[in-house]
Amino acid sequence: MPKETKVTQKCRETLKSVFGHEDYREGQEAIIEALLEGRDVLALLPTGAGKSLCFQLPALVKNGMAVVFEPLISLMKDQVDALKKKNVAAAYLSSNMEWDEISSTVELIRDEKIKILYVSPERLSNPSFCRLLEDSCVSLFAYDEAHCVSSWGHDFRPEYRLLSALKERFPSVPRIALTATADAISSRDICEKLLVEPYVHAMSLERKNLRITVVRRKRGNEQLLAFIKEKHAGESGIVYTSSRAKAETICAFLAAEGINCLCYHAGLSREQRELSQTRFLHEKDAVIVATIAFGMGIDKADVRFVAHTFLPKSIENYVQEIGRAGRDGQKAEAWLCFSGGDAFFQKKRIAESDAEDWYKNISEVKQDVMQGYAESTECRRNLLLAYFGEETKEACGQCDNCLASEKSWDASTAVKKFLSTVWRSYEKSKLYLNAAQVIEILHGIETSFIWQHDFQELSTWKIGTEFSESQLRAVYRYLLLKEAVGVEFSSYNGLFLTDKSCRFLSSLAPVFLSEHGSGQRKSRNY
Repeated sequence: MPKETKVTQKCRETLKSVFGHEDYREGQEAIIEALLEGRDVLALLPTGAGKSLCFQLPALVKNGMAVVFEPLISLMKDQVDALKKKNVAAAYLSSNMEWDEISSTVELIRDEKIKILYVSPERLSNPSFCRLLEDSCVSLFAYDEAHCVSSWGHDFRPEYRLLSALKERFPSVPRIALTATADAISSRDICEKLLVEPYVHAMSLERKNLRITVVRRKRGNEQLLAFIKEKHAGESGIVYTSSRAKAETICAFLAAEGINCLCYHAGLSREQRELSQTRFLHEKDAVIVATIAFGMGIDKADVRFVAHTFLPKSIENYVQEIGRAGRDGQKAEAWLCFSGGDAFFQKKRIAESDAEDWYKNISEVKQDVMQGYAESTECRRNLLLAYFGEETKEACGQCDNCLASEKSWDASTAVKKFLSTVWRSYEKSKLYLNAAQVIEILHGIETSFIWQHDFQELSTWKIGTEFSESQLRAVYRYLLLKEAVGVEFSSYNGLFLTDKSCRFLSSLAPVFLSEHGSGQRKSRNY
């Protein structure tokens, strides 16, 4: 046990007197101590692990004002309201505040009467705010949802790049970056852009109380209704939909079936959204049907299920959203109902967006990885943990794949042929081919690109005709999910082998993929 100092003693007293906790949750104490020692911190904590306390508690025991950067105004308001109920001098600055509100808050800051200030990253583009910070005694900077700084991250926001300047402008002020969902690439980006030689604390994402189920969509609304009535009648849950119109349609359908159902999406008025959120937080049987605009920062421990009626945009989004179920540690369920058309719909949205091409490329690949996960026949928990760098040996024994696997086909040969073609095509041309071009070689499709680079001379030319295009697409998504192929985004999502590729090329262990995700086992007739 480390020797208790006056500071750590004050922390424990504050933990109890302000936050009402007798002890820390896992990881919190080490993170707080690192901040109090003046170190930068990267905290990778799952939803419900108590991220806010990691910067709120040191903010209260340190001299000065902590500045917390949040991506959403609603998050700022919720956090400030909760702190004020604990008699903490907290405030926020946002674009939707009246001028007199902003002025009075600024005066409180100047008078050193604010302990925790919440702002959005965009606020740093305001010169007067930057001067206000320079004239203030800042105790620490906290970057919530820090994955937004990474261009590989699932919710990349360019304004988060403004935070990188704080390293130079306030070199002696400790910084903490927090997120629930960051893979290795995003974590590295966070450290490089926001922090200096940080203490990194990464908790396991494993949620043993959360059962994961993935089903094929046949009669979507009826399947959802049966899931709720048969397994979670009278319990609270979140249903995510792909659009505002579907949120309203599904909400009306469930309400007509006697479910206490609420609706939430960005198209509703502020008053309507606040009413739905308030009722959801306080009614034990409330089910809220929402777009992904809902959920971030929602503090409701007894959510018994999170249901997706469509394929999420990425594994990171999915893990963040299902993490809102069972935060009290009691049994909960994540239910996903999808079809192959979901990915097509999402990719169409991506293509029609005004995002830059490189970001569209990343988004499309993340959608492919998500579809590969949904189609997989392996343990759901192990797939998710492996995606975030955690290796497990035993299956969870409670997901849909562990309990009753659907029909599958042996993709072992197709996997080897696909990887061999990726390698041999690059060896010949020094070009990174995308999945469609690799499949063209495997099927022997003669195109101008093929003839230009003499790919018809490859030993893998036309060796995959026994597999349909949909099967080979499923193989590609599986290899993405397992990180057995990497993607060169600057070359239209060209593929290359990784350090995990050899395991699949040399392994004698079979690879099974879902027949539903791979279509019929028929070769294309060209």
